[in-house]
Amino acid sequence: MSIPAGSFTMGCSEGDKECQKNEKPAHSEEIKDSFYIGQTEVTQDGYTMVIGTNPSHAQNGNLPVTKVAWENAANYCAAIGGRLPAEA
Repeated sequence: MSIPAGSFTMGCSEGDKECQKNEKPAHSEEIKDSFYIGQTEVTQDGYTMVIGTNPSHAQNGNLPVTKVAWENAANYCAAIGGRLPAEA
């Protein structure tokens, strides 16, 4: 899925009762270049084919992989020619 370049407001809206302190204040962010991002979660079977293990608690190859540490997610992305998205 293509994400276009552009600006957006990042952070909590005024009056949001579920907002965390690190989400304030809302501020404008700019994405300078468009990019592609996966449209669906990575399945356990897909993750296992690339990484060789399945860390998920409930094992079912068609379900999304879970219990993946950040470093392992980054390794998976790199192995398929991608990367994890930035916070913005």
